[in-house]
Order: sequence, then structure tokens, then C-alpha cells
Amino acid sequence: MKEKLPGLFRPLMKFNVTAVMVIILMFSVFNVFSIVRTQQRQASLQTMALSQASQQIGDFIASAEQLGIVVQNDSQLMAYNLYNNRDLPHNIVWELEMLAPSVNSLSSLSIVYVDSLYPQINGVIYSSAGRFSYADYCRDELSGSLTENQLMEVVYAADHAHFVPQLSGNTRSLLYVMPIPSSYVFSPGRLLLRLDYTSFTRGLRATAAGNSDIYVFDSEENLLLYFGPTYGNDITAARAAAVGPESLSGKAVFRHELENYGIQVVQALDFWQYYQPTLTAVLSLVLLAAFVTVSGLRLSYVLAQNTARPFSVLVQRASQLGGVTPAEEPDEIARLSHIFEDLVEQQTSLTAAMESHSQLEESQYLLYLLGVLGGRDFSETVVQKYSTLLSRWSRFGLRVLVFRFDDTIHFVETYLPKQQWSIKSALRQEFAAMCGAQDGFGAAVDLQNGQGIAAVAAFGPDADCACILDAIREALCRSCGLSLSCGISSAVYAAGDLPHAFREASANCRYRLFHANSTITPEFVADIRNQRTRLSYTGADDILQAVKACSYPDISRGVGRFFADITRAATLPSYKLAYFDMLSRLNKLIPECAENKQTMLVNMLDLLYENCYESTEVLQQDLYKFCILLADTLYEQRSAQLSGGLLGTIYDYVEENYASPALSLSSIAESLRFSPSYLTRCFKEKTGISLMQYIDRKRFEESKRLLAATALPVKAIVERVGYTDEANFSRKFKKYEGVTPTQYRAMQK
Repeated sequence: MKEKLPGLFRPLMKFNVTAVMVIILMFSVFNVFSIVRTQQRQASLQTMALSQASQQIGDFIASAEQLGIVVQNDSQLMAYNLYNNRDLPHNIVWELEMLAPSVNSLSSLSIVYVDSLYPQINGVIYSSAGRFSYADYCRDELSGSLTENQLMEVVYAADHAHFVPQLSGNTRSLLYVMPIPSSYVFSPGRLLLRLDYTSFTRGLRATAAGNSDIYVFDSEENLLLYFGPTYGNDITAARAAAVGPESLSGKAVFRHELENYGIQVVQALDFWQYYQPTLTAVLSLVLLAAFVTVSGLRLSYVLAQNTARPFSVLVQRASQLGGVTPAEEPDEIARLSHIFEDLVEQQTSLTAAMESHSQLEESQYLLYLLGVLGGRDFSETVVQKYSTLLSRWSRFGLRVLVFRFDDTIHFVETYLPKQQWSIKSALRQEFAAMCGAQDGFGAAVDLQNGQGIAAVAAFGPDADCACILDAIREALCRSCGLSLSCGISSAVYAAGDLPHAFREASANCRYRLFHANSTITPEFVADIRNQRTRLSYTGADDILQAVKACSYPDISRGVGRFFADITRAATLPSYKLAYFDMLSRLNKLIPECAENKQTMLVNMLDLLYENCYESTEVLQQDLYKFCILLADTLYEQRSAQLSGGLLGTIYDYVEENYASPALSLSSIAESLRFSPSYLTRCFKEKTGISLMQYIDRKRFEESKRLLAATALPVKAIVERVGYTDEANFSRKFKKYEGVTPTQYRAMQK
């Protein structure tokens, strides 16, 4: 086969084989790397999911420790006060109810003293649900999952905080026992935290959903919780199997340890099922690489074999036409290039030769009729010919057209001057022929300085000129393979009106900026101008407000609406006026940014000015990017100015305005020039409560002071602290203080 291949195909065949092998190698390496990265990412996501699911246990223990400190410092829960108030358990219950919400997933909070100095309270469990004996607590709170003796043993032996798992039929409960350091050495107490099992284990159960097992072990490697299909979610079966943290063989195991609390969470997945996607991907890659290798080599061979013969025949026949012999140019591609260049040169010369002196004079006379060239002496034959034609067709209405290439720069840079002239000459001839095929008249001429092609056309009385000329324009676009726009003038009925019609067609053609590759009629331009009088650029104000608020969605909507408005502008000057006005208004925001960012923003704005002739799609994208950067810079500047004293600023503002009923999150955000979401997020990160909760606390503190120190009616106090609804105030007051405003005043007296 090698002897039959032209010189080009021998290295090309070698190149194809080499390229196929290199592509297969790169493809395989890339896919192996992707498979490894995917497996690592899957393991990382699995570990992250387990960590997030386990975090609730750590959060609970941490909040329980904080609760222990609060209880230790709460004098109302000391053994002495419990002894004095043992006949008024509702006070103790109310105290525990106030503490219980501080721990998530907590169903009830209880306190019990063991061997204290006050025998009357020993063994009595005071809970946020009431007062219980050991037997009552086991029956009512633990649903019988522990016996009285078991609970007493757990309470007396609790020398450190730990979970106490219990199982009883279908009822599950989880109890957390924690010793309380007491101010009285001989009055040890215990906190009993009964958890909402469903809420507390929701994250772990969701992680175990499917084909994985979740084991939770305490510091002594005792199985605390279990979920999964292996033992049917039965912790008793898992314990019977003596499952331990290190005994999960044949599994894909992921671990997360809560180091400070001695808790270890283990997730076990079936090994082959976990790695099945990876093994399948590797096997598929091997088979695909083998298939591509065989197919690529075979395809290279077939392509070279089938392409060699026609190419050789083409070179031989072209050599006969062009007269270039193999001895003069042995390289086939170079020989074909020279042959085609000679043919193009011959075609251009032939076309130029066909343009006789009379045809050149006719083109100049047509430019004279359009008012482009000044008067000169024309032959009587040319004058008589066009006088007859224009007299015949002027009664039906003469129209002037201006054709322009939509991408003139591409046209000039792609084709040589001779080729440009040849293309435009062919378009002029085709235009005249197409007009004649429509039973009309058409003559075209090349305009000076690359301004396009001008033409005069006329059709019969019943013809739809706009539709016919648009069809001719589309046919010319297909013929030359380029995009053409065409401006049409109104109909004129005298040769002396052709210069005015030419100016109208040229003006209409300018609208190709908004409607490229189309035929633009005077009626279309008039309709746009009527619409223009009703336009209002409201999008500009939306953009400025969105930039100041640093709202990405609002910026996107504002920019889109702005360009939707200005692209309907009637003229290019009005389009530029609106666009430059928008840039000018954005420029006024730059001095508010940090000084080290202003130069960069100014340079970007200059580019937007310079690129004003780009398409509306490009301008819309660039303006959106600039607005996003400007908004981010403004936001960073304001954040930097207030980051150190933002919290103090909020405190001062609330202190001055808490008595106003109009005080709200939106009013504070508007005054401080921050978004409400950012303000409340920042405040909660630094204080632990929301901004509105702080405002309520401030108002309640002032109302408590007025209730205790003055005799003002409750309604007057409500108005002084910024509330408008006395009933709503009373409900909130009782929620926070446990009593109504009237009861609170009586207690203070």
C-alpha cells in the first residue's frame, strides 16, 4: 500500500497511528486519575457525613456540661432550697423548665440528691415534668424501661457523666446521668437528662439508611447505639454478637471520634458493594481503551487507503489544467495550491476583462444619479439607456437599497483586494439577475471607501417590494457565505429624488447594530421611533440600588432590564446616550471604595466606554461583571469600617430607639447601610441570640424596672417600652419571666 500512497499520506499515516496511541494513553491516564480522585472524594464525603451526623452527640454533651455549671450556680436548686420548697414543687419545676430548652433533643430535665444533709429530699426526683419517686419516674418518664432498683443503682454509682441505654419492647429511651458539683460537700446531686430518642438519633439514622451500619461506642468500648440492616436495627442482637470498634472485618469502615468525650462513632459498609462503582469504572476503561485502539488503527488504515486514489486523480487532472508538472513541484499540496491560485487569478482577470468601458461608465452614471459623484460628460448611449429605464419604472416607484457586510473587518482581513472586488462584482450581477427574474428592474454599484453596495430597484404595481428584496438579500447571503444587512428607502417617482432616497437607505442601514442580517424598511424604523418615545430607563435606578445593597440577583435583573430597554432605542445616539449615562452614574460610586481598588475600577470602566460598539450581549455581560465587582468592593469597605465597632453601634442604636414602635430589623439595617440578613447573622455570631430577641430583652428589662419602681399602669408601661399591643406584651412577658406583669409587680412589693 505504501507505493500507492502519495508523499503526503505516508507521514500522515504514521502521524495518525502515533496520535491514536498518544490520545489513548492520555485518555487512560486522565480517567485513572479521575477514578482515583472520585474514590477519594467519595471517601471524604462519607467521612464528612459521618462527622456531621456525630456532631449532635458532641453538641449535646457540651451543652449538658454547660447546663451542669448553670445548675451548680443556681441557688434555687441547692439541697437547702429544695428542702425548703419541697412542698411547693411547682417552683422547682418552673426552674427546671427554664433550663431545659438550653439543651437540644431534651425531653425532660430532672435533679435528684443522694445522701444529702436533708433526708426528706433524698431519693425524690424533681423534674421539669413534675415530682417523682424512683418507681414513678421509671413508670411515667422511662415507660418501664428501667426498674426502680436499676435506676437507683445507676444514680448512686454515677461518679462521672455517661449515657444509660435502655431497651424495653418497642420503646426506646436514652438517659444521660451527670453528677453535679455541689457547694455542700455532703450533698451530692445528680442530673437526669432524658433525651428524645427519635430527635437525638435522627442524623445517625439518616446516615445509616441504606446499606450501612452505624455503631456508637462509649469510652469503655461498650455499644451505646446501633442502627443498620445487619442486625435489623436491634442493639440487643449487636451486643450478643460482641461487636467492638476493631472487630468489623470484611467491611469498609469509617470512624469519627469525639476525643474530649470518649465517644467513637463507626460506620461499616459492605466492602464489595462500596467499591463496586470503582471496579466497574476501571473495567470499563480497560475495555474502552482496547476498543478505541483497535478501531483507531483500523480507521487510520481505511482512511488512508480510500483517500489516496481520489487525491492522486485530483492532482493529475489539476496538473493538466494548471500546467504545473510534478518535476516543477513534487509536493502534491503545494502543487494544488499553485494551480488553484492560478485559476483564481485567471477568473479575476477574466471578470475584469468582461467589465467593458461602457459598463464602467454605467456604474459611474448610477453613482451620479444617487448623488455620490459629481456631474461629468457621459455618453449619450448610457444617458439614453437609464432615462428610458427610469421613465418606464418610475411610475411604479423606485427604491434605493444599501447593502453592507455585518462583519466588515472580517471581510477585509479574510479576502485579498482582488477577491473582495470579485465577490462584490458577483453580488451586483446576481442582484440584477434576481430582480429581472421577479419581473422587475435592478442595477447595483460598488460604493467608495468600502461603504458597501448601492442599488436601485423597482417592481410591478402589485408586487410586495419589501418581501421580494428580503428574499433577494437572503439569496445573496447564501451565495457569498457572508452576513448582509440591507437598508431600503421609501418609493420615489422621479430620478431627481434618488439622492434623497439614497440618504434615507443609508440611514436605515445603520440600524443593523440592533437588527443585523435583516432587511430594514422605513416602516420598521418609524415603528421603532414611536416605541422610543415611550421608553424609560428604570433599570438604571435598579442597578444602582442593587450595587449599593450588594444583591447579585437584583444586579442581574437590573442589567437585563436596562439592556432590554436600550436595545429598543430608535437611534444609535440614543442607545449610546443611555449607556454612557449608566456608566457615569456608576462612576460616582467609585470614590466610596477603598483607595487601593479605585484605580482598577476606573480602568475597567474605561474599557466599558471604549467597547461601546460591541454587541449588546457582550456589553451586558461586561457591565454585569463590573457591577458585581463594584458591589463587592463597596461591601468590603463598609464591613471594614464597621467590623470593629459594629456590635457597639447596634447596641447604641437600640439603646436610643428601643422605645419606638417602628424599631425593626429592616429599619436598623437601613440606618447602618447593611443588609438585614448580614446584620442579624453577624449579631447572632457574636452574642448567641438574634437581634430581635435582644430588642425584646431590652424592652422587658426596662418594663421590669418600671413595674418595680413606679405606679404607672401596665398599658402606659407597654407604650413606653415600644409595644403597641398590651395582650401581646403580657404573653411575651409571661413566657420570659414565668408570671404576668401584674403578678411580677406584686412579687416585687
